[in-house]
Amino acid sequence: MREPETGSFRLDTWLCEPRLHRISGPDGARQVEPKVMQVLLRLAARPGEVVTRRELLDAVWADSAVTEQVLSRAISELRKAFSDDSRTPRVIETISKMGYRLLPPVVPEGPGGARSESAPPEPRRRRLPLPAVVALTAIPLLALLAVVEQRARRPTPVDPQERMRLSLLLPADSAPRFDFHRSFEISPDGTLLVYSGATDGVPRLWMRRLDGDRAEPIPGGEGGYGPFFSADGSQIGFYAAGALKRMPLSGGDPVTLYSDASDAVGAAWRADGTIVFARRMLEGLWILPPGGTPRALTDLDPESRERSHFWPRFLPDGRHVLFTVWRGGGISGCDVELLALADGSRRTLIRGGADARFVDGKLLFARADRLVEVPYDAEAHELRGAESTVTEDLLTHPMTGSAHFAAADGGPLIWAARDAGGALRRVLRVDGDRTVEVGPGSGSYGTPRLAPDGRRLALTQSVDSMQVWLHDLDRGGAERLTREGLNLWPLWTPDGERIVFSSEREGAFNLWWKQARPDAAAERLTESPNLQFPGSWSPDGEVLAYTEFDPKSRWDIWLLPRDGSPREFLVTGFDEFRPTISPDGALMAYVSNETGEWSDRGRWEVFVRLLDDPTTRIRVSTEGGIDPAWSADSRRLYYRRGDRVFAATLARTPAPRVTSSELLFDDVSIPEPGEGVPAIDVDDDGRFIVIGAAEAGRAVRLRVLF
Repeated sequence: MREPETGSFRLDTWLCEPRLHRISGPDGARQVEPKVMQVLLRLAARPGEVVTRRELLDAVWADSAVTEQVLSRAISELRKAFSDDSRTPRVIETISKMGYRLLPPVVPEGPGGARSESAPPEPRRRRLPLPAVVALTAIPLLALLAVVEQRARRPTPVDPQERMRLSLLLPADSAPRFDFHRSFEISPDGTLLVYSGATDGVPRLWMRRLDGDRAEPIPGGEGGYGPFFSADGSQIGFYAAGALKRMPLSGGDPVTLYSDASDAVGAAWRADGTIVFARRMLEGLWILPPGGTPRALTDLDPESRERSHFWPRFLPDGRHVLFTVWRGGGISGCDVELLALADGSRRTLIRGGADARFVDGKLLFARADRLVEVPYDAEAHELRGAESTVTEDLLTHPMTGSAHFAAADGGPLIWAARDAGGALRRVLRVDGDRTVEVGPGSGSYGTPRLAPDGRRLALTQSVDSMQVWLHDLDRGGAERLTREGLNLWPLWTPDGERIVFSSEREGAFNLWWKQARPDAAAERLTESPNLQFPGSWSPDGEVLAYTEFDPKSRWDIWLLPRDGSPREFLVTGFDEFRPTISPDGALMAYVSNETGEWSDRGRWEVFVRLLDDPTTRIRVSTEGGIDPAWSADSRRLYYRRGDRVFAATLARTPAPRVTSSELLFDDVSIPEPGEGVPAIDVDDDGRFIVIGAAEAGRAVRLRVLF
């Protein structure tokens, strides 16, 4: 397939400017992603000819393991840009079971393409010293492949020596598993990458010198995640076993700084040793002076629907902190604020953005799946220019706004792209020793829920936002069930007619339901300022068990009668979630941290209580457990510990108790979709639906920009 030209050209009434990633027509201009423009260029290289889907995938996504779904999405984006209709195409024609054909002739606009005077200049980054760059490019191909990008996003010429793009491969046996925690960080001098990688499902800290050829485990970093550097780069801070810790970068015994910090949603280290950190989700920030006592630093504003404060970053003066305000939805609902430590005053800098940091005179932050930069005056604390996009393929968590990138003054910018190994998921059916892929192909999935008939699957799926989708497992095909706001955590009613889900369309995530078809209207079931997520139904469909977060008692379990008011089931001051009623209606399984114990898999354990007598408690798991699910006869309770799925057998007389536990399977890589988010379900025949890694056992590729 011949290489396409990259100059500007016209297709009928549209002007296509590849270097700007822009298509302009009668209805205005539209930006498209780089991969989308590459697809158009491949079609434009052979106008009037059929270009097969395989040719396009091999040419545009040569360095990625993707499904045809990504190509279909790219074609859909092009059709939107051209206001084209697939049924009566004027620009791109679909050739059934083959590929696509560009219909209008390609008319070059001029040598080198048109230039837009209003386009911002290509952002320049200072480089590592030349010896380090030379060392990087000398590393073996599988460790670090240096590629000088031939294509600029904007028309301003850039010297190839001034701008380089590299791919950094992290080995499969220690690869990051991307979730809502920050996966990696770069040292202040820009020479060292530290990241949390999982070996056999257990996290630990690894380091990789950018001028080296391999990753090495950091002694003392077992169980570590959410890494961050001290200001001088000599120490590493991290979270492990429910505590905030630090240790020398060279390794050694970790020192516990604070023992009640269970959620690694950001921390920052000032030159004098002061640390600002996010202690737990659904709280404000905390501050820890050197040798002092931790105290709350920010308070949530319920009037503004603030649910958490994430991702703190010190500015150079040490007196101001950037942080993200999370409102319980995606990045579009987040704000980046500036906190003055002297008086606690706050000011919004960026709306609809998250995870900002100050680098080389600019703020870098996430806006949806774009990495954006904007000039920032760190003395006047004012934005000083227009935003510009650094990359359009940033991997972010669609709910919490965590953005997987790192940067250092004068050093490289490193990020994980959406197609980075380990970032995508697939839907698997596990039936005994047989595992097959079912459903929609690779994507961003969570909360699999089988319909009572076992033929349909409801999923939380992120495409342009987090929504509930329905998949037909027998015939194939999918349809989007929800659209308004963010919607997640689906649950079928026992008759299979309706789906309950959590939605923030009118405030906090509360419970809604609708008939299991896209055109049905949604009805609100609960109205509360607290976050709520559905758990399970009683077998007669008369009572819904759900989880609610109360700032005072944290995660609790409530019951909602179909024709009544909510009532408490389990409110203890510990975290209890994932209420799962047994098919015979007698028992309630759930997950809790009430033991306070930590294992290498975390602190969560599975428990069972009598539904009509919550004071009776049976502990099911002993070394960590989540994702409880019942067998059809209520005699076995399945649960998960990392990649290992177990079955506990319960006896009922003279009192409920666990009589045995066995490992069912552990050969499927199951990425953690997020704290408490289900990744498995089971049908009446004991066959499992599992959200597994799309690229299990493969290296993870990070992008590096100098």
